[in-house]
Amino acid sequence: SLEGGTNFAFGGARATNTSAVPDLGEQLGIYQGFLAAGGEVDPTGLYVLTFGGNDIFAALQPGSPAGFDSDSAYLMAAANAYAQGVLDLANLGVTNFLITGFPNAVPQAVEANGYLATALGALPLSDGVNVNYFDFFDFFTRLSADPTAFGLPADLDFTTTCQQAQAFPDCTGYFSFDGVHPTAAVQAAAFGDIQSQFGFAAAGGAGAVPEPDAWALMILGFGLAGAAMRRANARRRRTALAYA
Repeated sequence: SLEGGTNFAFGGARATNTSAVPDLGEQLGIYQGFLAAGGEVDPTGLYVLTFGGNDIFAALQPGSPAGFDSDSAYLMAAANAYAQGVLDLANLGVTNFLITGFPNAVPQAVEANGYLATALGALPLSDGVNVNYFDFFDFFTRLSADPTAFGLPADLDFTTTCQQAQAFPDCTGYFSFDGVHPTAAVQAAAFGDIQSQFGFAAAGGAGAVPEPDAWALMILGFGLAGAAMRRANARRRRTALAYA
């Protein structure tokens, strides 16, 4: 977005406005500035929001995050802010969303995803708004149980990182690049799982996979990625919340 594009994500961002980088509320402000300068909401575009990973990292630190009495209070605030971001965008005219749950495989993510499900279910969304929810936690659980189901090797290494093994550049056979971020092959598997469950079509054609750098921003940028994809069909439903 700083170069005039429609990807408003910032690496390291949180759902709560508690970090030094532009978090969800600030990213929405940048997007509103884009609209005020002549940009338009794409009524057929798929707006991708993926937050929560960095909020979980904050909750995992010793003590409670600054300004909160407990980790639970912080996680609830993160979930509520995430849901509020969906509502704010819907009020601007966005009708198609892909959002992801808190991704980390830790109890705090399970707790936060519960709060998020409650907050999303309570949103007063207008008719025709479609919220598609992809659960990264569930995806990683299924992936670890059977990597071959996603086209990955049965002996996929979940312990050693690609960096540790110095298995550059393609990191074949490794789940994690650096202990935080999944490798490109795992990101591609996530894209395939999203496609199989929701049937989105990329702007370049049905089933087309975005370039790796663009998909990395969607998966790991922790932010509003813009209207990078299109729905596979143009039918309109009443307000719908579709869970993976």
